[in-house]
Amino acid sequence: HDLAANLTFSPTPDRPHRTRLDPFTPAEPAPYRPNAASSSAEARPQTPRYSDKEIDRLFGSIDPEPARREAFQQARGESPRPLAEDRREPIEAPPPSDERPFLAQLHRKYILSQIKSGLMIIDQHVAHERILYEKALRRFETDGPPMQSLLFPKTMRLDSGRYELLVEMKPWLERLGFDVEFRDRNVVTVKGAPDDVREGDEERVMIDMIDEYAANRREGKLEGRDNMAATYACKAAIKAGDALSDREMRILIDELFATTTPYACPHGRPIVVKLPLTEFDLRFGRTS
Repeated sequence: HDLAANLTFSPTPDRPHRTRLDPFTPAEPAPYRPNAASSSAEARPQTPRYSDKEIDRLFGSIDPEPARREAFQQARGESPRPLAEDRREPIEAPPPSDERPFLAQLHRKYILSQIKSGLMIIDQHVAHERILYEKALRRFETDGPPMQSLLFPKTMRLDSGRYELLVEMKPWLERLGFDVEFRDRNVVTVKGAPDDVREGDEERVMIDMIDEYAANRREGKLEGRDNMAATYACKAAIKAGDALSDREMRILIDELFATTTPYACPHGRPIVVKLPLTEFDLRFGRTS
């Protein structure tokens, strides 16, 4: 079922905080009068301007509750509530990579993809986070992937708190594909990492994972296996601001829609927003 939000610009009574846009009304052409540029400009309707904050509020008005609810139910091993209650349509995925006519990266943050009903907008970070989360859970059920040895191992000196947490995380890290060697007190060497971690990011990802793991446990968000999977997915995923090639974007979309939950990240944030073609037609005053 499709839990991707369909973004529209029409005001609704139950969502008073949405940005309100007036329905399109074609402008009557003003009669041509020589040397009357100023009066014609006054007669011509002005296109409303919207600030970045208003646009952000518009995108922020998407309700992620159904997606968040199911993501958390799955994390606890519960059966999700029947999706018929959410009154959603069957999910529409982008066409296969070789048939996808339009693909673009917007501000190194969002991926735009053409679908039959209009335009699909994908958050590249949370999309990759969902992919890595499910990959991590699969690795925990198996012996884990072969470790990818680093040409130049990374040696880190940690404070006592981080060091003890890393000792606790070590069994999970090995299943994910990390090779961590504990040396002198508070000194560790990262000798191998999963192929999902970009070369040169191994030390940053390891520190970020320790801090995220501690925060999740402290706040009681996730425990054990789910905490480790969500931590790895969040810190190893590509970031907003990372430039992606056309091939990387196509692979990311294909892998996203091969997951069990392509509409929400492990923390419940929405991944996909759809803009129907009818909305574009309305904005541009098209009748057919």
